[in-house]
Amino acid sequence: PQTPTPYLIYVTATPGQAATPEPPANSDPAIVQAAAPTPVPILSPATQPASGQVELVAVGDIMLGRKVNLRILELGGDFTWPFQPTADVIRAADLAFGNLEGPIVDKGCEPTSGRMVFCFDPRSVEALNWAGFDALSVANNHRWDYANAGAKSTMDFLESGGIAPLHPKEL
Repeated sequence: PQTPTPYLIYVTATPGQAATPEPPANSDPAIVQAAAPTPVPILSPATQPASGQVELVAVGDIMLGRKVNLRILELGGDFTWPFQPTADVIRAADLAFGNLEGPIVDKGCEPTSGRMVFCFDPRSVEALNWAGFDALSVANNHRWDYANAGAKSTMDFLESGGIAPLHPKEL
């Protein structure tokens, strides 16, 4: 018999906000569609625990911009710094996920402490992987902070780094 593939069921809701944010009305539909991820099983039969039970670690918003980014740069660019106190717990889980609270972009993301348009350095992906994250939601109000290009680059950076992005269309 074939072993079933496990899927992560992810539900989110924030009072006063839509559960699945949509791109801005003036978005190019071709680019929005290109930002959709390729479905990837989160756990494969090879990674399932023998007990049949799965230990899940879920965290809330992951902020790697603004003052966090400034502190990372002050520490010499150690992007693992925010995760060092919790990485052992996250890594021990069979499945770890959280909410990535901003887009990952490689152009136009200047270190700042004040503005509410978030962006994260691509080097963050290696640190997220080091910390043990398997999947990250990108379904939040900052998904479109760098427009269509930022939404697509986030998906690309996460997928190339081995982290499954959870996109609004998958919810």
